[in-house]
Amino acid sequence: MIINDATVEELLEAGFNRFSHVSSTGSRLPGTPLEYASEDFIELVNMADVTIAKGQANFETLSELRD
Repeated sequence: MIINDATVEELLEAGFNRFSHVSSTGSRLPGTPLEYASEDFIELVNMADVTIAKGQANFETLSELRD
């Protein structure tokens, strides 16, 4: 692994699912290039009022989306 991002399993272990929905993008690429994300993930992002995504790669791939 070249990136040390948290996995879904680690977020669940830390209890993030107590206050939010935790989901994988469905892609192994850095950031969140939506053209490679799963349909389930895209549906969640489109329904969400707030999306939390850490890191520069996520900023670069998500910054053009709606506020």
